[in-house]
Amino acid sequence: LRVLTVDSDYVDYFTPKARPSLKCLKIEGLYSTSPDSVIQIIDQSELLEVLELDVWPKQLASASYTAPSSLTFRHLKTVDLRSPEILMHFTGILSLPTLDSLTIGSYGGTPEELVFLRACSSIQILDISYAGEVSNEAARIFPLLPRLRKLALSGFMLSVDDILPLLLVDDDTGLYRCQKLEALTFGQCSFGEGAAQLLLDTIKARCEASDVDTRVARFVHVHFFEGICPEWLKIAVRQIVPLNYSKEYLFG
Repeated sequence: LRVLTVDSDYVDYFTPKARPSLKCLKIEGLYSTSPDSVIQIIDQSELLEVLELDVWPKQLASASYTAPSSLTFRHLKTVDLRSPEILMHFTGILSLPTLDSLTIGSYGGTPEELVFLRACSSIQILDISYAGEVSNEAARIFPLLPRLRKLALSGFMLSVDDILPLLLVDDDTGLYRCQKLEALTFGQCSFGEGAAQLLLDTIKARCEASDVDTRVARFVHVHFFEGICPEWLKIAVRQIVPLNYSKEYLFG
């Protein structure tokens, strides 16, 4: 067995049959499953590469399970958590050198709690949906991820102070701090005064760069699911309009 997709109501039936060769595990369903059964399968899956958990156990906050220190996930590459609270059960999972893709849905913590992302030094693809009620000021963490190539934010309230760290040039090297960043996606994000224009001006400058050998990052894709979209942006980069958004909603 290499790939297992199972509703969380039935995960207990699979626990005794988990295979150490399992490479892809997807567990679906917002039910009252105990995380112990889920984690037991993961414990036995030494070759696991993809982990997707769409589970929000009612008793998760009071669960007593703690991942053993020997649980190294040496091969884990992709983690997709629709229930970010389950992170408490995986000590060290975010600092894995193999982890290159992290998706967190409905993150409801405070912006300050996003500091755990600093441990994700190997992350190349980061997708976070924010469900908090306060303005986010944690975008300054993203430039600290040296390998970040694709960044997708949804539900964030972004100010100039949040945007600047993504665009600033490092004084010591003369390079953009996010020099590998090639794709940005903003889904239902709101921009503070001057933030959107600052972002657009910088993207335009990068798109018009003539030196193909420069190490300065280029934005290959910029997706605005909501907000302004000037004519030059439609020409300079690929523009994708989701089917569930009308043109009037997107572009006013």
